Amino acid sequence: MKFLKLINSSWITNIALWGILLTPLFFVEDFKPNPHFAKGIYFFGISTIFFAFAFFTVNWSQIKRWFKHPLVLIATAWLLIAALASVFGINLYVSFWGNPERLGGLITAIYIYVLLIVLLAYLQKNIAVKILSIMSWVGGLVALFAIAQKLGFVSWWPSFERPISVMGNVIFLSTFLIMTIFITLYFALQSRTVWLKLTYGMLFIAQIIALFLAMSRGPSIGLVVGLLTFTIGWLWIKYAKSQTKFWKTVGIVFLAMIMLIGGLYLVREPLGIQRLFRYSVTEGGASHARLIVMQSVFNGALKRPILGYGPENIYVAYNDSYRPELARYDYRETFADRGHSVLIDQLAANGILGLIAMLLFVGGLFIYSIKWLKRADTYSEKILAVAFLTTITAYFVQDLVEFEMISNYIYGAILVALLLCLGAKDNSAVANIRMNWLNWTSGVVLLVVSFLVVFGVSFSSWRGYLYSRQAYKAYAFSSDYELAKGYYDLAFEINSPFAHWYLRENYAPYVAEYANRLFRDNPGVTSIILDDGIQRLAKFIEREPADIQTRANYASLNLILDDLLEGRTEGDRLFNELLRENPNREFFYLAWGKSLFLSGRVEDAKEKILQSMSLGSIPAEAYFWLGTVEAYQENEAEALENFHKFAMRPVKHFKFKNHLQYALDYLLEREVFEDAIPLQKFLIELERDNQQYWLNLSVLYRDTGQIEMARQTALRILELFPETREDVQDFINSL
Repeated sequence: MKFLKLINSSWITNIALWGILLTPLFFVEDFKPNPHFAKGIYFFGISTIFFAFAFFTVNWSQIKRWFKHPLVLIATAWLLIAALASVFGINLYVSFWGNPERLGGLITAIYIYVLLIVLLAYLQKNIAVKILSIMSWVGGLVALFAIAQKLGFVSWWPSFERPISVMGNVIFLSTFLIMTIFITLYFALQSRTVWLKLTYGMLFIAQIIALFLAMSRGPSIGLVVGLLTFTIGWLWIKYAKSQTKFWKTVGIVFLAMIMLIGGLYLVREPLGIQRLFRYSVTEGGASHARLIVMQSVFNGALKRPILGYGPENIYVAYNDSYRPELARYDYRETFADRGHSVLIDQLAANGILGLIAMLLFVGGLFIYSIKWLKRADTYSEKILAVAFLTTITAYFVQDLVEFEMISNYIYGAILVALLLCLGAKDNSAVANIRMNWLNWTSGVVLLVVSFLVVFGVSFSSWRGYLYSRQAYKAYAFSSDYELAKGYYDLAFEINSPFAHWYLRENYAPYVAEYANRLFRDNPGVTSIILDDGIQRLAKFIEREPADIQTRANYASLNLILDDLLEGRTEGDRLFNELLRENPNREFFYLAWGKSLFLSGRVEDAKEKILQSMSLGSIPAEAYFWLGTVEAYQENEAEALENFHKFAMRPVKHFKFKNHLQYALDYLLEREVFEDAIPLQKFLIELERDNQQYWLNLSVLYRDTGQIEMARQTALRILELFPETREDVQDFINSL
């Protein structure tokens, strides 16, 4: 079909390019906690197929021509610097593959670079606009899905506070929409028919609403800056012959925007958008936490200023300059793999050379857009140039406090290719060529590579992640440790380069939990489980020795095993070693205390937990474990006090349902319902399709006299679980 044709190549190449363009929409239910990893391994597979078949028909002279372009040369230099930073950085393996949660490794950079080059070799101006329209539709669909989540129309992945669409995170939703929103605005203004104008206008409004609902402050600032940039550019085109009208209109627009923002500020509480106006960096706020993270990463980056630590090793720079006051944010920022700023992250990953290359590239795009705007012949082309200029400006502004994920990398490369194509002076189309030996050779080689990538990387990573996720669900939510063991064994058999990351995160807690269940009744089996877990963690540490979280888990398992084997003191030695290297990390004292408690050394555990709390800022988890120790020692008043403090603090990264359930049951037995409510709400966050959790929350609201909240929660149950209508309606009538 003519509609499917995007470039002058085979139908397989075109279908693969469509697959790449639709990557942001790609979503798999089983990858819900980390949908960008699913997008990433899908992208590796589909793009490798695209490259292979594209090289069978590529015009090499076209590629040669583009390699003379300054921006392509800068991009090439930037990639080479990243490669050097990977080789001479902290860990080549980590730098090359990258963490699957972020996918910012060298392998991703290579794929994005090749995508840029291949697109430049094929793109034609008339088709480039068609590709832009597809991207605007993708952005609109992402936004519409976010709105549907907010309105409760999506039952399988609802969003009760801030929508996340198919991106897995409100930040990733917002940053992605910045890439498509102004392109959509261009089509809304320049489409030829009224119906198309209305359609694109609705898509533009949907993206504005979705970004607004996400309430992510960095992208919101980028949006405001972008709207001002687009308006000024549009007015400059419209009033090019009248400077007076231009400046007068700019002033009116600027004043109107100030009034609009001021009006939103005045009604921020009724609208529930207070977060958009919270920019205080005073102690205790999220902005303060981000600022500390930025400072820590920056200070760490100064220790390796030339080439940095290598891509995806930013966490090492952060750990080298960690500040313990971040503990109050309950590990949200205690272990950071990004500095939340493109400038600081680039400095830490690729050093000053990488930062210079990045700034030259972004600056080059900005200058290129302005030159295109000045020489554009038609009104429509000028507006399109403004749309690109606005996108670059808005995205860079928001990126000063954010970071990328795979969908942004892909669309970034496509937008750059489209900009270079549309803004080029030479309007000649890509010529048809006969396949020569170079095309055949490159095509066949890439077909072999695509087979290896699809089946050796993408497919194996897919299977391995699903196995590890099933294992996590089995023990964290169902306490079925034997089932979890079966899934973990399957995951460990998968030969995937990403297995290191998705196994190391939850495997050690599983071993510790399983060992604790069997500790007293079956010490022989417990020893085998612990020894096997320790050996597997040792391999993780060998591959990534700078990962102090895995080292802490390794020390914890050793300490539990010490209690089973007389004369063994390996766990205490490992924890002491960690604390000598990192004396200000409350996490290690807390991990030590948890392990001591599981080993039955209750007084020692209490001492370590108190030491973790003595560093200044106390994480919520410390209150939980101290409350657990006090409950074990039958100190009811102290236990209730600590569980109260635990309930009053954010527990967003407290992963294990059985731990929360223990604290909740303790509070319910003593009828401390007010403290039970926040814990019950977070259990719902962990398992939103658990009908009993919702019912319990309704009852808790009723028992604390919050009748309206009880009614609203019951109505929500009717929406989510219509089969409970009769029982829930009886409950509502009883209120």
